[in-house]
Amino acid sequence: MKMFLRLSFNHLKIKKLRTCLTISGIVIGVMSLVIMISIGIGYKTAVLSELKKNNPGVDIYVTSQDNRRKDRIITDKTIEKISKLEDVQQVFPMLDGSGTMELNGYGYYGPIYGVTREYMEDLGLSEGELPCSNGSRPEILCGGGFKQALFSSTKSIKYKDSTAGKEPQVGKRFTYESQYKLSISGITADPYDYDLYTDIDTLKMFLKRQMVDGCVPGQPKDKDDKPYPMWVYDSLIVRVDTVENAKRVSNAINEMGFMVDSNIEIIEDTENMITKVQIILAVIGTVAAVVAIIGIVNTMVTAVYDRIKEIGLLKMIGSDSDDIVFMFLFESGLLGAIGGVIGVLLSFLLSLILNPRLAKIMSLSKESRIIGINWKIVLGAIVVTIIVSILAGIFPSRFAVKVKPLEAIN
Repeated sequence: MKMFLRLSFNHLKIKKLRTCLTISGIVIGVMSLVIMISIGIGYKTAVLSELKKNNPGVDIYVTSQDNRRKDRIITDKTIEKISKLEDVQQVFPMLDGSGTMELNGYGYYGPIYGVTREYMEDLGLSEGELPCSNGSRPEILCGGGFKQALFSSTKSIKYKDSTAGKEPQVGKRFTYESQYKLSISGITADPYDYDLYTDIDTLKMFLKRQMVDGCVPGQPKDKDDKPYPMWVYDSLIVRVDTVENAKRVSNAINEMGFMVDSNIEIIEDTENMITKVQIILAVIGTVAAVVAIIGIVNTMVTAVYDRIKEIGLLKMIGSDSDDIVFMFLFESGLLGAIGGVIGVLLSFLLSLILNPRLAKIMSLSKESRIIGINWKIVLGAIVVTIIVSILAGIFPSRFAVKVKPLEAIN
């Protein structure tokens, strides 16, 4: 057995160029397959993690179908009822205090959403702090992109392009409905968030002080044109942990008579799209791996032709077919092992170099690993490469066994 191992090593040393070219082909094939599979896995994980970071669960948006019907309005009783549904994690009421806002001569008309502190904490802060529940005038938490919503018709520019827009915004004051001064307490971390938020309890008290004829601004009336005796919320955000549970909860809320919308379709469409990309990448990597396998077969066939006399001599001194088969399978397996290990190491090195750059290009967080190489991929790539290399050496080895000793040495 030792003799055949030495013969295999010596042959690989003698044919250095052929050996190096074969190993290079295996390395390229392994790298292609590992990188392609890892990109598919890493990209899917990174994108879904980013979605979950912005939305820790699946959010279901609940609105009323008819505000003039008492059984279709959203009140505290509705919140209590939905909260008791199975798999519901959190329920966030939203109260709309729409109005005209002005900041340094730049105007905006839109909602100020009264929400709970827990909801605002999930939004994240880039600067400042969350609005407090002070029972007085609301403090405003501005979306990270609110500067783009403010516009000056006289100057014909957006607030973000103005000199004032480049200054720190925390502490500045909006003019609400041309008479109230509302201070900016903080800015959210999302640059595409153009909304304004405040503490919901403070907004309730603020709106009550603006009552006209017993009606709170923005609150709906019943079919008799009378205000409801309880607070009516504009919408609810119901947070569920998984897509499957969200579908079930959505159906239950819909059966209560409310309209539902969610980000389920976004998550499912994202997963389907990434799965298709994974398949394409895997096919590309497999093609490169097949080319490497063909290279191994070619190398081993050539090795048989080059060593016909050697095979004949081995048979004449008593070597049996199993020994000769072992010698060639060992060579092909060794080539696969060397190429597999080098390919995996280079793939890992390439991932360290490219991951930060790919994350930046795709606007993902710095810790995102687009090329998600893990130990299962590493171990699987090496084992599969060795097995496939051995299989690739079966045909040449069987051909070597059929060599007749007398014909080989002539």
